[in-house]
Amino acid sequence: MTKQERIQVPLEPELRESIEAKARSLGFDSAQAYLRVIIKAEVEGRKLYFDEPILEEASRMAVQVITAQFHEHLLAVLNDHLPRFTTMDQALAYISSRFRRQQGIVTIESWGLETND
Repeated sequence: MTKQERIQVPLEPELRESIEAKARSLGFDSAQAYLRVIIKAEVEGRKLYFDEPILEEASRMAVQVITAQFHEHLLAVLNDHLPRFTTMDQALAYISSRFRRQQGIVTIESWGLETND
């Protein structure tokens, strides 16, 4: 276990209650855990985004990408250019592999899917 140091920060009771409530609303079990994440990100030069609208926008974009890929795949299957799937897991793995392949992360072959060649 790494050695840990403590920092004590005097706070007014109202401020303490507010930060505890904020931490809980974000899914942290305590203000201390919330502040630890914020401090670590600051030291590492990372930005944290806890606001809901950013997550909603990312989700909308993900749905659009997956929907477009699904339509592209459906047309290709109808034209016998791509594999047919027997399970949802295979279909999701294939869609994920296409995205990752476009990002240069993995290839379709690394997922072990069979094609209709």
